[in-house]
Amino acid sequence: MLRFAFSDLVLFGHEPGHNIRELYWAKASGVEILMDGPAWRNPRQTAASVKAALADCPVELSLHPPSVKVNLADADEGIRHASWRAHLDALELARELGARHLVVHPGFLSPGFPLYRARQLASEAVAGLQAAARGTGVLLGLENVGHGGTSLFNEDEYITFGEQFDAAGYLVDTGHANLNGWNLASLLKQTRTRLAGVHLHDNRGDTDLHLPVGEGKIHWPDIWPLLPSLDCPLILEYAPGTPLATLVASCEFIQRETGRSC
Repeated sequence: MLRFAFSDLVLFGHEPGHNIRELYWAKASGVEILMDGPAWRNPRQTAASVKAALADCPVELSLHPPSVKVNLADADEGIRHASWRAHLDALELARELGARHLVVHPGFLSPGFPLYRARQLASEAVAGLQAAARGTGVLLGLENVGHGGTSLFNEDEYITFGEQFDAAGYLVDTGHANLNGWNLASLLKQTRTRLAGVHLHDNRGDTDLHLPVGEGKIHWPDIWPLLPSLDCPLILEYAPGTPLATLVASCEFIQRETGRSC
């Protein structure tokens, strides 16, 4: 059974409570809230609106911490500290809201910064978040991020990195994997027993466009047979401004291609 969720990136700039309602009416069974944008300047007020929306719209919730100027492995200690604080705050909110998982970007490589040191900082940060997450009921989803020289890991290294954390899972992003030339089918096969979720979107291999599935260059026929076996949300993470009808159409398209219903 396919479990579809929608990222509210598609409605970026709008108030998250509003986004939950809009995506619920668009037939989402789950919603992933991105904690960027003007609504998050007052996080307590925004959290209250999210709670109110969840009371009306019984969706499975996940949270994506702020991503703009956030880097747990940054060369600048001040940025690392602010990024750490942002993740802790997001984890506390995820616990408060009963979120299923919290997305974690392990980090990006700063220009001229030693790769080994950035990886060390990423490991330390995720270990700290794992310790903080124990007992909260919130699963950490370690996302494969970065491209064009900012990635900390290749495909095998990403898998190995995640193996050291027993209370975290993988959050495989199809678009990011494509940008880095990874074998997406192999990646899903190797991580399927520990997946927190999958971000589904497409691109043409050069820019992170967050296109609808099938509109870029990912070879989806390799992926279709794998999706029904994944016991995690399939999160459509489409670019801001994409019509909500496109999300619905993508769910129907994926169901047809996999021969399954949601």
